[in-house]
Amino acid sequence: MIAGSVAKKLAKHDKVLGTMFGQVSRLSEQVAGIAEHLAASSAVSAVAPPPAPVPAPVSLVFELQPLSYPSDRSRIAYLIGLLSGPARAWGTALWENQSPACRTYQAFTEEMKRNFDHPVKVLPARTGRSVSSP
Repeated sequence: MIAGSVAKKLAKHDKVLGTMFGQVSRLSEQVAGIAEHLAASSAVSAVAPPPAPVPAPVSLVFELQPLSYPSDRSRIAYLIGLLSGPARAWGTALWENQSPACRTYQAFTEEMKRNFDHPVKVLPARTGRSVSSP
């Protein structure tokens, strides 16, 4: 009787986690779309958006599904799958060449930040007297 109850609860939790995973995946796609839109509009406005860290939904997926991503390599593979464009090509190359950066999730994300989180930032304009003011 108890085993049946536990099995039902596990099945229910599995269904809920599956639903949540789908929602997180859709959110990740929406974030990627927004990021592309911001990148395109920043070229027009000449103000670059601040670099984004690894999206929170990724860590949420790992937290909610620890059995699906039990190792650093499974987490790295999942993250590479979420990347696009040059970042995806970069991550895939590291993975296929068995780079030391792919040994731990932390090493991979640090290497990703080194390559894509550029330190050049737009400085705020200073207010005050103009050089041409008398």
